[in-house]
Amino acid sequence: MPIGIEELIGKSVIGAAGNYVGEVSNIEIDPSNWQITHLHINLSEKAAKEFCIKKSLLKRANIRLSTAVINNVDVIIRLNKFIRELKNGLCKRSGEILIV
Repeated sequence: MPIGIEELIGKSVIGAAGNYVGEVSNIEIDPSNWQITHLHINLSEKAAKEFCIKKSLLKRANIRLSTAVINNVDVIIRLNKFIRELKNGLCKRSGEILIV
């Protein structure tokens, strides 16, 4: 069943072990095929600590997450990776956190 963008924003993201990662703050769409390629996730404090990402004074820590690591989307978004696996794929590129 199709899901609207407004339904994705604010949706909770859960890791493969069932731990709360954060919530969707934005999405990226490939304009050539209209596919969602990445989700921007505002990390929970615990997840930010696990990723060793410092938040700024006024903003939560944020990552850019490839949709390839999504297992399913329902009431929540469940990932097919554990946080430790995602942390291994973490790379910092021009001030942005990207998980591929």
